[in-house]
Amino acid sequence: RGLQAAMTLRRRAVKLAVKLARALRAALLQTHYRVQLRLPLRADRAVFGAYWGRGHGCNPGALEAAFRAYAPEVRTAWIARPEHRQAIPPGPRPLTPGTAAYWTALARSKYLVNNVNFDRRLVKRPGQVFVQTQHGTPLKHMGLDLQERPAAARDMDFAELLRGVDKWDYV
Repeated sequence: RGLQAAMTLRRRAVKLAVKLARALRAALLQTHYRVQLRLPLRADRAVFGAYWGRGHGCNPGALEAAFRAYAPEVRTAWIARPEHRQAIPPGPRPLTPGTAAYWTALARSKYLVNNVNFDRRLVKRPGQVFVQTQHGTPLKHMGLDLQERPAAARDMDFAELLRGVDKWDYV
């Protein structure tokens, strides 16, 4: 029983330590982001994302290729989770979601392009240009359309959705 109690205590201590480490990392990253928001925008930077970090593709992929072809002075970066990094073509800088480089790019880049939503904590700064390209077909029910379909909108936060839409400059 003593050994079992010690093992239970150890398991709980490890679980708590992991939880505290994650919370500390998140707090440090958000502090880093707040500092980056106070630094000047980089007019020669653009960040692209598609399908929640699944790599290069869809309309943002076409826009990113156009930036490289027609505005080569703008350095591009692409948000991709590690398992999707191989989908990024040569040229753009890969960004892993949730890293300091990711938050720096979101805070300091002039252009933000995505076909879904960026992290809800994104603060759109004066001077930033946010292009929302959507994805798929316009012949579907999404966003506020789901208010009429409660089963499809189970966990949808419509107020949060509207706060995100307010950040868009172009659709």
